Amino acid sequence: SVTVCEDGKSYCYIAEKDIDKISSDSYIKIEDAVYKINKVSEEPVPVSEEISPYGMHLGSFENNEWVYRAQIDATLKDGVYKTYIVSDCVSPISLLWNGGD
Repeated sequence: SVTVCEDGKSYCYIAEKDIDKISSDSYIKIEDAVYKINKVSEEPVPVSEEISPYGMHLGSFENNEWVYRAQIDATLKDGVYKTYIVSDCVSPISLLWNGGD
Protein backbone atom coordinates (compact mmCIF):
# COMPACT_ATOMS: atom_id res chain seq x y z
CA SER A 1 0.00 0.00 0.00
CA VAL A 2 0.98 3.60 -0.44
CA THR A 3 -0.25 6.90 0.98
CA VAL A 4 -0.30 10.15 -0.95
CA CYS A 5 -0.41 13.41 1.01
CA GLU A 6 -1.19 16.64 -0.78
CA ASP A 7 -2.56 19.99 0.39
CA GLY A 8 -3.36 18.67 3.88
CA LYS A 9 -5.27 15.63 2.63
CA SER A 10 -4.01 12.07 2.96
CA TYR A 11 -5.22 9.05 1.03
CA CYS A 12 -4.02 5.49 1.35
CA TYR A 13 -4.31 3.29 -1.74
CA ILE A 14 -5.01 -0.37 -1.02
CA ALA A 15 -4.67 -3.12 -3.61
CA GLU A 16 -7.92 -4.79 -4.58
CA LYS A 17 -6.48 -8.14 -3.43
CA ASP A 18 -5.86 -6.71 0.08
CA ILE A 19 -9.22 -5.01 0.66
CA ASP A 20 -10.53 -8.00 2.63
CA LYS A 21 -7.95 -7.13 5.33
CA ILE A 22 -9.68 -3.77 5.91
CA SER A 23 -12.52 -3.27 8.38
CA SER A 24 -14.09 -0.33 10.19
CA ASP A 25 -11.39 -0.69 12.87
CA SER A 26 -8.39 -0.85 10.52
CA TYR A 27 -5.18 1.08 10.90
CA ILE A 28 -2.18 1.71 8.70
CA LYS A 29 1.44 2.39 9.59
CA ILE A 30 3.52 5.07 7.93
CA GLU A 31 7.10 5.35 9.15
CA ASP A 32 6.81 5.14 12.97
CA ALA A 33 3.19 6.30 13.31
CA VAL A 34 -0.15 4.50 13.13
CA TYR A 35 -3.25 6.10 11.61
CA LYS A 36 -6.89 5.04 11.54
CA ILE A 37 -8.60 4.50 8.21
CA ASN A 38 -11.68 6.73 8.16
CA LYS A 39 -13.46 5.87 4.96
CA VAL A 40 -12.77 3.51 2.06
CA SER A 41 -14.11 4.04 -1.44
CA GLU A 42 -16.89 1.68 -2.44
CA GLU A 43 -15.43 1.03 -5.89
CA PRO A 44 -11.80 0.48 -6.89
CA VAL A 45 -10.11 2.69 -9.48
CA PRO A 46 -7.23 1.96 -11.89
CA VAL A 47 -3.97 2.56 -10.04
CA SER A 48 -2.42 4.38 -12.99
CA GLU A 49 -5.09 7.11 -12.78
CA GLU A 50 -4.48 7.83 -9.09
CA ILE A 51 -0.80 7.28 -8.32
CA SER A 52 2.47 8.52 -9.79
CA PRO A 53 4.98 5.99 -11.14
CA TYR A 54 7.06 6.42 -7.96
CA GLY A 55 3.99 5.78 -5.81
CA MET A 56 3.25 2.67 -7.85
CA HIS A 57 6.81 1.51 -7.17
CA LEU A 58 6.50 2.12 -3.40
CA GLY A 59 3.16 0.33 -3.26
CA SER A 60 4.39 -2.53 -5.46
CA PHE A 61 1.49 -1.94 -7.84
CA GLU A 62 1.31 -3.06 -11.47
CA ASN A 63 -0.13 -0.85 -14.25
CA ASN A 64 -3.22 -3.03 -14.64
CA GLU A 65 -4.09 -3.18 -10.92
CA TRP A 66 -7.11 -1.62 -9.28
CA VAL A 67 -6.95 0.07 -5.88
CA TYR A 68 -9.31 1.32 -3.22
CA ARG A 69 -8.82 4.84 -1.91
CA ALA A 70 -8.99 5.24 1.87
CA GLN A 71 -9.14 8.59 3.62
CA ILE A 72 -6.92 8.88 6.70
CA ASP A 73 -6.15 11.58 9.25
CA ALA A 74 -2.41 12.01 8.84
CA THR A 75 -0.56 15.26 9.29
CA LEU A 76 2.38 14.56 7.02
CA LYS A 77 4.32 16.69 4.60
CA ASP A 78 3.18 16.51 0.99
CA GLY A 79 4.62 13.39 -0.58
CA VAL A 80 4.27 9.68 -1.19
CA TYR A 81 4.79 7.20 1.65
CA LYS A 82 5.23 3.44 1.83
CA THR A 83 2.30 2.19 3.91
CA TYR A 84 1.60 -1.00 5.83
CA ILE A 85 -1.79 -2.36 6.85
CA VAL A 86 -1.86 -3.09 10.58
CA SER A 87 -3.63 -6.41 11.02
CA ASP A 88 -3.70 -6.48 14.83
CA CYS A 89 -3.81 -3.35 16.91
CA VAL A 90 -3.89 -3.52 20.71
CA SER A 91 -4.78 -0.34 22.50
CA PRO A 92 -2.54 0.59 25.45
CA ILE A 93 -5.55 0.78 27.78
CA SER A 94 -6.47 -2.84 27.03
CA LEU A 95 -3.02 -3.88 28.26
CA LEU A 96 -3.76 -2.19 31.58
CA TRP A 97 -7.20 -3.78 31.94
CA ASN A 98 -5.99 -7.24 30.98
CA GLY A 99 -2.79 -7.03 32.92
CA GLY A 100 -0.76 -7.34 29.74
CA ASP A 101 -1.88 -10.92 29.15
